[in-house]
Amino acid sequence: MAIAFLVLLVGGILFTGYHLYADIQSAHVETATWIPSLFLPLALFIALGFEFVNGFHDTANAVATVIYTHSLPPVAAVIWSGCWNFLGVLFSTGLVARRSASSI
Repeated sequence: MAIAFLVLLVGGILFTGYHLYADIQSAHVETATWIPSLFLPLALFIALGFEFVNGFHDTANAVATVIYTHSLPPVAAVIWSGCWNFLGVLFSTGLVARRSASSI
């Protein structure tokens, strides 16, 4: 299981890196330095770290309600919440954020 995770992780990083490089090349924009490109992974890492920590708070609130009402056993509730949080991040389009930002 860990090997499959690492293969997917490395594959995703390579896929993202290749397409980022291809997009920069197709834009025909010359940059004086690669420093901004080096900060992009750092910014993504910080953003994903924030979302990971923020998920603890969301999960705790949702799981507490489900466990208190005896809808699910504790272990199943945590796994269920984690799966849905992951799928929400995976398939989110950001449409809500764009609409609320455009209404400001």
